[in-house]
Amino acid sequence: MQPLEPYFAEQALKRVRLKDSLKRRIPELLGLMDADGRINVAAVHDAIYPDSTTASANAALNRLLREINQAASKQGITLRAEITRDKKAGAKLRWIWFAGPTPTPPLARTDELDAIPPGRLVTDTRGIPAGDLPVVVLLTFNEHETHAVIRRFHPSGRPDTKTRNDITYNR
Repeated sequence: MQPLEPYFAEQALKRVRLKDSLKRRIPELLGLMDADGRINVAAVHDAIYPDSTTASANAALNRLLREINQAASKQGITLRAEITRDKKAGAKLRWIWFAGPTPTPPLARTDELDAIPPGRLVTDTRGIPAGDLPVVVLLTFNEHETHAVIRRFHPSGRPDTKTRNDITYNR
């Protein structure tokens, strides 16, 4: 999972149901987040646990992160609260971040896309060729357009073709 930007971390945390005592810590925690989505552990100690010793602030912070992770996991939310592992670095050099998938925008709604059965509609990039050259898909709607596109993009002659379900595919 990749580190989430501040907006996506906030949106993911809003969906996690936590006990009230933990839930009130979330806005405080998010308020300390930098533009890269990281939160400095020393800043958390100063802002959220100012009257605690370093050891008890670390214990409380670890408990908070553990509770977030357990609640997210139980609720089926793909989110993890992560913290720099190297405790010897000290609080000033340790960071917290939230990791998870970046939500994708909703699918476009068009008559053409709505006409495709859901099981046949490709909604992600898995299965798309990942060769050295980019893949470009050009749709043509009549014979003249097809010939013009082939002349322009495949000047050496007719490319390999395959016909499936009365549709011709040129490679």
